[in-house]
Amino acid sequence: MLIRREQMEAISVAMLEDRTVKYLIKQYPVESSSYSTRELADLVGRSFQRAGRYGMRSQGSLQAFAVLALIAAPEFDEHPRIREILMDAELPPDFRVLLLGECTTSLDWQQVQESALRGRPGK
Repeated sequence: MLIRREQMEAISVAMLEDRTVKYLIKQYPVESSSYSTRELADLVGRSFQRAGRYGMRSQGSLQAFAVLALIAAPEFDEHPRIREILMDAELPPDFRVLLLGECTTSLDWQQVQESALRGRPGK
């Protein structure tokens, strides 16, 4: 039996999603406790897809994106300042998420959380 490259990539992503769910439960027990394991897996899968839209491919950047989706808001990347950083073509895609802590303010993240409570992207 021959496994095609696409199949291997799908298996790798599924394994990373599973490891990320376990990591979130262990490292962020309070934040993850409001989700069932299935819901948390869905959150991780959606966050990986969103990260992919910005060109992110490394395990570290995908996992960092999932952490932010859990602790800030699932659609944190819709905030204008955050989106600007994530779309900056002058930066390597996998590096962008790592810069968010340095290039955003506490007010940005407060707006992200407030928007999540209202069900709208950050303003």
